Amino acid sequence: MTEPVLLPCRVTLADGTVAAGAFPPAAHTRAFLNAIVAHQEHVATWLEVPRGARIDDPVDRWTPREYFAALCGITEYDRLGKVRCPLPDHDDPRASLWIGETPDEGWFCFGCSRGGRIFDLASLLIGGPWGVDLRGDAFRAARAEIERRLGVPIPGR
Repeated sequence: MTEPVLLPCRVTLADGTVAAGAFPPAAHTRAFLNAIVAHQEHVATWLEVPRGARIDDPVDRWTPREYFAALCGITEYDRLGKVRCPLPDHDDPRASLWIGETPDEGWFCFGCSRGGRIFDLASLLIGGPWGVDLRGDAFRAARAEIERRLGVPIPGR
């Protein structure tokens, strides 16, 4: 039996009050997002995507909006910073992918429950793993895809 997947989320209201928790994607994420959208004017930082270990790579400092524009051609967002998910295995009928403004915010799709940073996106675009499964050869393949698509050389070569 596998462990249930829980997504860590943190909400900081304008008065500094913090609510945090982990929510199973199917059961609570949509309700959580709806609550945030309904009270958006009171929310300062409404979703933080956990990041893995930092590496010394220039593309790891790109904002999600920069790398979504470069890798997927996405430059327009709705008022909540959301777009239709560009992942090839997700036929997204509506804008469900949130794109953060800073590298630490990353991105998250509420439709397919995937997110992360530039390396996760590159891996998923070529049918690879994401999150904690993106390591070793899979990570190298994602980084090579970024180099191939964007011409940004891999550090140390």
